[in-house]
Amino acid sequence: MDPRPVLGQSYDAVLRINAFALGWHPESRDHNGNCGHTLLRRLGMEVKTFDDYCDAIRELVAGCARRNHVALKNALAYDRDLSFDEPNEDLARQAWGQRSPSPAARKAFCDFVVDLFCQLAGEAGLPVQTHLGTAIISGSHPLRMTGLIERHPRTRFLLMHLAYPWSRDLLGMAFVYRNVWLDLCWSFLLSPSHFKLALHEAIEVLPDESRMMIGGDCLHVEETFAAIQGARRLIGEVLKEKVASGYFRPRDAERLAVRILGENARELFRLS
Repeated sequence: MDPRPVLGQSYDAVLRINAFALGWHPESRDHNGNCGHTLLRRLGMEVKTFDDYCDAIRELVAGCARRNHVALKNALAYDRDLSFDEPNEDLARQAWGQRSPSPAARKAFCDFVVDLFCQLAGEAGLPVQTHLGTAIISGSHPLRMTGLIERHPRTRFLLMHLAYPWSRDLLGMAFVYRNVWLDLCWSFLLSPSHFKLALHEAIEVLPDESRMMIGGDCLHVEETFAAIQGARRLIGEVLKEKVASGYFRPRDAERLAVRILGENARELFRLS
């Protein structure tokens, strides 16, 4: 929850919301086995009622800055589908305290909590990272996110992995929604050839060069180093091809490379 005691005061992290979105009961857990109620207790917050829980989430997001959390992370594509309906508080309350709420109440609770997190993120200036593509494959298409994105135009959504295999649909969303950013991470490991094709199209489709970046999405430093080396090579090949075709001048390609590999992320996460 708070990375600073282990990793130091300068370490920046993201706050993963899965366990809280599934926290209708003190024993509820996400796909990683995390429990929202346990995580809140670590921060000194005990909740008894649905209203307590919502207040705790507000306090949780309000404390992100002092815990060096620079974004929220939604990886619910591994727990459920990504169609987040408009909040239905009455139905969401029916799930509270139930070990096995009805499917409708369970979905309403999760939808309500995710909507609350997105609202608070917009108010606090925190991006919301969202896993798309390969997960529970029937529910992780990027277009399922459109309702949530439209309801929160002040919230910056960082949509991940090029939504493989639906990258073209994701690029269409980034063209239409100006509160959508793209994190290219992992996609170049899944398929280098698809990554190059999608990056060629992304360069042509995105209205500006500030909304595309690349992260590591790796567990170990050796893996991180190898991944970023591979990404640099593939990005360089795409930009070289763009220059060779006359689409770019060399200085334009160099500027875009700097933005994708660092500047855009620094701006989005407001890193020093």
